[in-house]
Amino acid sequence: MLNTVIETQMQQLASKSLDSSNKFGYDKSTKILYCYLLWAKKTSNYDLVKEVTKELSFEEKFDLKTIEFGEEYTEDDCVRAVREIVDNNNGINEWMYSSPSSLNKLVTKIINLKDGESFCDFGSGDGKLLLNVFDAAHKNKFNCKYTGYEINAKQVLVSKCLMCMLNVDTTIINCDFMRDIHRGQFDKGYLYPPFGLKYSIDEWDSLKGIYGDLFTSRTESELLYLLKALENIKENGKLVTVFTTGAAFRSSGMLARKYLVENNFVEGIISLPARTLGFTAIPIDFWILKKDQKKSNVIKMLDASNNILDKGSKIAVELDVSTIIEEYNNNAKCVSIEDIKKNEYSLSINIYEVEKLTDSILNPVNIEDVCKIEKGSQYTISKFKDQISNTPTDYQLLTSINIQDGIVDYDSLPYVYPDPKLLKFKLEEGDIVVTTKSTVVKTFVANDLPDRNIIVTGGMIILKPDTSKVNPTYVKMFLDSSIGKSEFKSIIKGNTIGFVPFKEFKERMIISCPALEKQNKLSEQYNNMLWTINALTKQLADTKDELANIIENSLNEGE
Repeated sequence: MLNTVIETQMQQLASKSLDSSNKFGYDKSTKILYCYLLWAKKTSNYDLVKEVTKELSFEEKFDLKTIEFGEEYTEDDCVRAVREIVDNNNGINEWMYSSPSSLNKLVTKIINLKDGESFCDFGSGDGKLLLNVFDAAHKNKFNCKYTGYEINAKQVLVSKCLMCMLNVDTTIINCDFMRDIHRGQFDKGYLYPPFGLKYSIDEWDSLKGIYGDLFTSRTESELLYLLKALENIKENGKLVTVFTTGAAFRSSGMLARKYLVENNFVEGIISLPARTLGFTAIPIDFWILKKDQKKSNVIKMLDASNNILDKGSKIAVELDVSTIIEEYNNNAKCVSIEDIKKNEYSLSINIYEVEKLTDSILNPVNIEDVCKIEKGSQYTISKFKDQISNTPTDYQLLTSINIQDGIVDYDSLPYVYPDPKLLKFKLEEGDIVVTTKSTVVKTFVANDLPDRNIIVTGGMIILKPDTSKVNPTYVKMFLDSSIGKSEFKSIIKGNTIGFVPFKEFKERMIISCPALEKQNKLSEQYNNMLWTINALTKQLADTKDELANIIENSLNEGE
């Protein structure tokens, strides 16, 4: 309701503007600026009025003091209204300037600001997180200092207006802290870096500074932001940040992660759900950094990807903050620094979660010990477009799209002109195919192959099982199991459509290898159930077809 009040006041104020061409929108930032003008009129606090009216494109001779409007509303009404505006995120663009409320609650809890401490948001946006941290400290009657660095001038003005109205003693600095010398020393800090920002070569070289030897690619700007922010944290201080999951394992960031781990800066990693951020479905990790002189031999890791209170709107989910904090403090997995070194300083939780699972696997063997592992052709189907034959030949192509529910319809595979060079990628009876480039890993066992050369194309791995040790169907069953899926999750690279790296698959995929007699029994049970499913599926398709043609069949019979 108060938002409606503010919009009404905005309309009245805009109508009194001497700039008749002024066009204002009802986005969050503009609402706060107009709300400030209404508040300034009530309190006679005109400190930021000139900047605000300029941002709103009012003419310079516009004088708020002489304008009469909104007399029926009080200062408290304005403060309540602006809080309502701050707590609302209605559009995708607004999320890009402000973290979701539940993420801010998590940050505030982890930061846990104490009396007399200082806090800095190294990309403070509209000031929403600063306000959250202030509210938590103010509730405990703590006297703290607050600073925000923000590169966007409008967001700086918005946050200044917000803090002024809510009487929060905060220093907001309009700067790019990566370049500018606006540096301080803070007890606690938060960083929400721009994701995927790629600087020019010259910019990147100038920004790296003392960290030049830690980076092999300009794609790791997020980690450079982290190192720069960490410079501003006091001894025994804490910094938290959100990163896309790729920052935890990409090889181009390995040296930077090594620096962080070996300097005892990493306290813990929390894996958060997809859609935690409002403008992207990419999963993110929550990194907790500390400057603690006391050496630690472990890093805490927590998979909180399912800790959701409410899936919310289509924009973002609501985190179960209390459960995440409880689990992180009491039940997080403690991964040794030695194990992290062995995994090339990867901070991906998936790797260490699967180690916990594989510890319980009976008769574990590396998949390379029981299967010969080969790559499919380096070419995907698009590379064969000039070789496609409209008439049957002895060569057909198998692509990942042809694998549906573990089954391949050989007759539907495209034919290509014969090429003996492709025979090294030929599918043999009992081979297992694993897709490597898709949102879901699919597997397939080659049984009852036609008398043709089925060529496995790019984006797939071919397993040739040693049948004296393993049953091919059993291997597929294990790869499709919850443990197998967890193992795939631990090695998959990429944020949206992932891929299974060939090297990691060969070296790190573990399967349970019971007695062959038991494998055969399980495989027979699996194949019988699969046969039943296929038969029922065919029966269902036939019944649907009969249902669709019931009228035509009746007319053909002359009834």
